[in-house]
Amino acid sequence: MAVEVGKVLGRLADGWWAQVHDFMTDGEKAHKRGHLIACTSLHQPQLQELAAVETGREVLARLHELYYGNLDPDPLTTLRQAVTTVGEEFAGCEIVALANLGEALYVVVWGSGGVWTRQPAGQGRQEGWIVNPQSVQTRPMALSGWIKPGQIVVAGNSQFWRAITLGTVRAAVANNTHPTELAESLATVVHGSDTGIGGVGVVMQIPYFVSQIPKIDTGTKIIDRLRTKLAKFIPKPTGPIFISEGDKNMSRRRNMYVGIGFLLLLLLLVGGWQWRRTYMENKLGVRNQRIEEVVHKFNEAQSLAQLNPVRSRQLLAEVSASLPQLKNTGKTDERIAQIEASFGQVLGVASGVKSDPAQEVLDLDWLRSGMTGSQLGLVESKLVVLDTAGGRLAVIDPAKKSGVVISGKTDLGETKLMAVYPGKITVLSDKGIVECSLTGSCKIVIPPDSTWGQVMDMQMFAGNIYLLTQNNILRYQVTDEGYGVKQKWLADTENGLSQSLNMAIDASVWIMQTTGQILKYTRGVKENFAVTDLDKPFTPGVVIYTDSEASQLYVLDWGNSRVVVLAKTGAYQLQYQFDQAREASDIVVDELGGAMYLLAGSKIYSIKL
Repeated sequence: MAVEVGKVLGRLADGWWAQVHDFMTDGEKAHKRGHLIACTSLHQPQLQELAAVETGREVLARLHELYYGNLDPDPLTTLRQAVTTVGEEFAGCEIVALANLGEALYVVVWGSGGVWTRQPAGQGRQEGWIVNPQSVQTRPMALSGWIKPGQIVVAGNSQFWRAITLGTVRAAVANNTHPTELAESLATVVHGSDTGIGGVGVVMQIPYFVSQIPKIDTGTKIIDRLRTKLAKFIPKPTGPIFISEGDKNMSRRRNMYVGIGFLLLLLLLVGGWQWRRTYMENKLGVRNQRIEEVVHKFNEAQSLAQLNPVRSRQLLAEVSASLPQLKNTGKTDERIAQIEASFGQVLGVASGVKSDPAQEVLDLDWLRSGMTGSQLGLVESKLVVLDTAGGRLAVIDPAKKSGVVISGKTDLGETKLMAVYPGKITVLSDKGIVECSLTGSCKIVIPPDSTWGQVMDMQMFAGNIYLLTQNNILRYQVTDEGYGVKQKWLADTENGLSQSLNMAIDASVWIMQTTGQILKYTRGVKENFAVTDLDKPFTPGVVIYTDSEASQLYVLDWGNSRVVVLAKTGAYQLQYQFDQAREASDIVVDELGGAMYLLAGSKIYSIKL
């Protein structure tokens, strides 16, 4: 539909330049970009009038080039990128851009401009700000929505809204029925105000329109076709017809009844066609509107996939719920087919899914035949592998893709768990806790303790050793002579560790449970923590990792073949999906080195962050 536009331009002085760019095109550009209306202004006090005009022309040309030059992205994304680029390239520039494409309106504001709208009569006279010029805005402000016949949109830069009050706009709308008349009324106010210098605005009204669904001919052509078809069933006379005098009245009555019957039949048929036409118009119109709504949501989700992934995933969920209904209400629509073809890719971007293949670092079988890893550690840019089956400890250099076994069962005993700290490795075994250097010198530092019960995991932090049991977290504090006595780290009021799997420690202790829930404890007290925006729950047996140098949490979800990255607030960030994750048993992450490492049987894999 062609919108009607009225323009408002204030006085230009003191380095101000302003103009309304109103451009309508045809062909493919019209189909993909529609009608562009932009209120543009430039304030550079150092420029002379001619120089300001020349710079202003460059602004318009650049905006036009960026918006209409690339027809591949959706209109909102292209408009936002165009406005942002121009705003960054020209100092003192303000842009309020409106793009009308079909029944959709795209709005992008750079600067402190504003956009106000009022719904037409019959819509409850709803009105309000699309973009409030007095609100604190994230530049650029980009929005989109549906427009209705008779709707009025008033947009302008900051100087326009400094000179025009909302009451003035309402009064002008009430007293003027055409956008040009409304614009003239507002222009009088802007010109008469000292604050209106450099003000530029536009008044846009959506025209009333009729359905574009093809009409079905219910006139004489239908009657002619019906008469032709009925004639096939009426025998033609082959000779003269004789009617007796007594049969004339009966013949007249019979002809009258036949005529009445024919008219009734004709009315029923025409009425049926009329009803079907109305029904099809309504059906097609409603379906088309629903498809356009889904297309609009999908385009918005696509444009927000990286800027606002959470909102993008919400929109994609709504689109996904609507697609089966639309597919079952008629023949396949090309727009639906295009959405289905692109849906997975957009969802992947919005979900932060990365599918880069994992790279093999080392096969442990090269170090010792039949060697497999059960636990992985990271210390001083080296990887440490514990082989509980073979009772071996190995140190791997991932940069050189080489390694060496530093200790065996004689020193370590029957190994169970391992923890690392700069300069040392601790191993839990039947001998107690054995401490080894990175070169393989080992000694027992804590003897076995029957009160430990079942130890689920062991970690080190700040030189201290932490044991995760089903009843508590036990701490052995480092001393000058070795380690102090056993201490219960959790407060007496805390419980609920019976379903614990493993833990990670930074300033807090993070515990992964068999249910997939993550518990957070700080100074021995449980904090409120919940994972948000996760696309699907964790499977049983997941492993959590973080350390004092890592800014995020990493969860090895082998059941879903992925590693999920969470902010330490619990908010979902992204995920890495790759086949090797399904076989992995442990994970460490070197954020400074830009890599994560996974242990899967005898092999160690790396993924770039």
